[in-house]
Amino acid sequence: MGLYKGPCDHTRIIEEWRHLNSKLSKILEKGTKILSIGGGGSSQTHTMIPQNSNYLVILNPSIWDLNHAGDPKGTKLTKVRAIAEKLPFKSAIFDTIEIPATIDHINNRKEALKECYRVLSNGGVLAITCGNNRSYYRNLIRRLRISIRDNHNHAHTWHANPGSLKELLASEGFSDIQIHTTAF
Repeated sequence: MGLYKGPCDHTRIIEEWRHLNSKLSKILEKGTKILSIGGGGSSQTHTMIPQNSNYLVILNPSIWDLNHAGDPKGTKLTKVRAIAEKLPFKSAIFDTIEIPATIDHINNRKEALKECYRVLSNGGVLAITCGNNRSYYRNLIRRLRISIRDNHNHAHTWHANPGSLKELLASEGFSDIQIHTTAF
């Protein structure tokens, strides 16, 4: 088998992320005080939440991402420029936290999760989406030696898989950890 050098159809990847965003929005719809770490920009999961959420904070170090965050209807939106490792909030104030496709870009993910645990109320939910470096799709692409521009090689501090993510969450005190995967 040779190396495929032509353009790649990114439709499959885009559809997988849409699917993940849709699943994430189902978790977010239960929250009333939501923190989106890394939201805004190309991550628009917060625009899918229903109007019963009364408070949403999008935290991102990127001004571009904050400026390009879509407005969720009927929800008070606050944009905060900061990093996940030092959340500028009081303890136990959010009932839901999302980290959409961002955990693998955070410099110190252990410190970020420690901060999430601190600001999450008792019984709150943390929902994370990220690429799975050991997924069927990525393994198949590697085995076939297909060169694609799936942009997964940009600025990652970590390449997650279900086991490493579960281990990381447990090490920071999270329990009832549920992992859901797709081919991506």
